[in-house]
Amino acid sequence: MEVHFLELPKLFEIENLSDVDDPTLEGLEFINAQSKEEIEVLAENNDNIKTTYKILKVVSKSKEARRAYEARQAEIMDQMTREKTAEERGIEKGIKKEKIENAKNFLLLGVDIETIAKGTGLSIKDIEMLKIN
Repeated sequence: MEVHFLELPKLFEIENLSDVDDPTLEGLEFINAQSKEEIEVLAENNDNIKTTYKILKVVSKSKEARRAYEARQAEIMDQMTREKTAEERGIEKGIKKEKIENAKNFLLLGVDIETIAKGTGLSIKDIEMLKIN
């Protein structure tokens, strides 16, 4: 991990800084902006700043608005976590199902149980149960 410290007053002492076309510098100008007009000009030219400014306007209105925004963001994150977990479970089920299908096919071909267990990662007990059914 890298940590960078930026001293904004020193950054803006550099001459011809406004001639540099760099989104990072625009972000720093946003952080250092002294007026609403400055922020709006920056937001017009940079979509990331525009999004940040919209969020800032919402959360700056009141404590209730900020809490509502934070609750909504928490819900979005929770939903993303639930979806990711469900996707991972689905993938695991699919892999297990494929292993079982492969084991059944190997049994039909007459491959011995130990070899099937090594090849599929299923336990010998699981494969024996497949053989019975």
